[in-house]
Amino acid sequence: RTTMAIARDLAEGGDDVTMVARRGSGLFGAADVVPAGFVIADPRPAGHFARLAVVPQLRRTLRRLRPDVILSAGNFGHFTLWAATRGLGRPIVYRFSNPMNRAGQPVRNLWRWLWTKLLIASAARAILVGASLVADPAFRDHVARGKAVLIRNGIDLSRARASAGPAPTAMAGPD
Repeated sequence: RTTMAIARDLAEGGDDVTMVARRGSGLFGAADVVPAGFVIADPRPAGHFARLAVVPQLRRTLRRLRPDVILSAGNFGHFTLWAATRGLGRPIVYRFSNPMNRAGQPVRNLWRWLWTKLLIASAARAILVGASLVADPAFRDHVARGKAVLIRNGIDLSRARASAGPAPTAMAGPD
């Protein structure tokens, strides 16, 4: 949602913005990103194999669009974009919002750490949207070198307050 809001704002400001999604379901729909352009790379259903199957189509789409900068905003879409952009010569920015280390998952944590290192090494920049990510071992060195930066996840407080409705009333507890 934040990425769609950024795309709308950039497009309304006169930038040429096109959002490309692997598939057009869930949060993504053309009406959600107007006036930015919207392209569905592959209408097939979700799944691990679908992520691999869409790589050639996504690559063709990116070659046709010839973007100045590519932003990968979905933690689960980074691999697909990484694979599709090999050799295209376009700067890529990856956005991370989830911690890499999770309790009780040492093998997956090692994989996430290695994968994150590879992604950031190939990126022009990495955006971290949580202060806790700055201290995460997967990002700490990149932050120190300026390759990864913290951009706090913005919330439109007036919109959140308006959609929240009236404040709940206190409930009386048992006497």
